[in-house]
Amino acid sequence: MRKSDLISVSLDVQKLLGSELQKSLPDNFLITQIGRTLKFHSPIVALQLASTLLEPNNLHAFRASWATIMRGVANLRASAGYEEIYSNLDVVIDRVAIHSAHLLQAEASLLHYLRVLRFAPSPARAAFVQATYKKNSSHTVKRACIDCWRLWKDRSGFSSVSSRWSEINSECQRLTWLAAESFGDQGDGLRRQMGPSLEQSWRLGIERQGRPTFAGLYRSWCDDN
Repeated sequence: MRKSDLISVSLDVQKLLGSELQKSLPDNFLITQIGRTLKFHSPIVALQLASTLLEPNNLHAFRASWATIMRGVANLRASAGYEEIYSNLDVVIDRVAIHSAHLLQAEASLLHYLRVLRFAPSPARAAFVQATYKKNSSHTVKRACIDCWRLWKDRSGFSSVSSRWSEINSECQRLTWLAAESFGDQGDGLRRQMGPSLEQSWRLGIERQGRPTFAGLYRSWCDDN
């Protein structure tokens, strides 16, 4: 597609989004498609569209398309061609936890948001993830928080979960074990301390004599990754 055609498409999308903002009942299918195509626009246009989608009133109106919007924003944040807008996009993303906290009450919505936060740490994100981990009883949400700490190489977060190893479920333990690789002597110490108990604590109940165990296979996979 020629550059002039791309500009025309971007203008059309911006116009469509603008028209949806004027409606009392926006077309969720159209909003979903706009969310899916964010990464096909130039960085500046993509930032404008993402910022519009993530504004408080708009995000509430478009809440039925939350998952697609968050995936679209995550795709932007993961794409190498959009480095120039990362910092501005991160500011917009961090504001969501402040102005749209009510939309994060649903576990699925919170998980989508946490996946967007994984790409880079900030003081605001660190505080949000730490608070979310402490107050949320869902093991799935806790795993998402641990994954943020793993990717950020957040030593404080890793310490808070590794020091309570016996209190977390086996799925959280496995992700913490994987994360340990990123924390040098502290991670090595956790693996030395907890390694001998894994065959029993991660037992699935389907093990066969003389065959590889899940715990053994998982540990080997972590060593290779």
